[in-house]
Amino acid sequence: MDIVLIGSGGHAKVVIDIVETEEALNIVGLIDNRETVGTELNGVPVIGNDQDIKSLSQRMKFSRGIICVYDNYLRQRIRNRINSLVPNFEFVAAVHPNACVASSVQIGVGTVIMGGVTVNSNCQIGEHCIVNTNSSIDHDSSLSDFSGIGPGVNLGGTVSIGQLSYVGIGSAVSHNVVIGSNTVIGGMS
Repeated sequence: MDIVLIGSGGHAKVVIDIVETEEALNIVGLIDNRETVGTELNGVPVIGNDQDIKSLSQRMKFSRGIICVYDNYLRQRIRNRINSLVPNFEFVAAVHPNACVASSVQIGVGTVIMGGVTVNSNCQIGEHCIVNTNSSIDHDSSLSDFSGIGPGVNLGGTVSIGQLSYVGIGSAVSHNVVIGSNTVIGGMS
C-alpha cells in the first residue's frame, strides 16, 4: 500500500523506520509545508506541501498516510486540513515489529506505536495517538484521540488518558487514574 508521511521532523524519522519494516506499506514521499520539494529525510523525498496533496494523490496514486508531527494539537489541525482538502484520504496506523501488543487491543487510525512498547489486554488506543519507545500500558487502559505518552512511560491498569493530553518521558501513572483532556503531565512525574 502506497502512503505519504506528513511532516519531516524528528518524529518522522522514527515513523520512516517503523514503516520501512512493514512490508505492506510503501512510503512514496513526505508532505511538508516548511521544506523544499526534493529535500530528503532518511532517504525519503519531500514531494510537496499540504496544498499539493490532492493533485499529488491523484498523480502518484496514493490515498493514505500518517501524520508524523509530535505535537497533539498540531496533529489534530493537520488531520482536519487534510480531510478538508482530500475528503477520501485515509490514515493508517503503524506498529513497530518489536512492540508487544495484545490481540484484544484496539488501535485507531493514524496511531503510531514505537519499538519496545508493551500494550496489554483490552486496551483502547484512539486515533492519531503516539505511544513512544519503551512505554508500557497495562490492561483495560485507554488513550483518547490525539493523545500521547513519552518514552519510558508506564501506565497502570485501567488508566484513562483524555483527548489531546500528554504524559511526559519517564512518568508513571498508578492503576485506576483518570487524566482529563488537554492535560500535560511533566516528564519524570
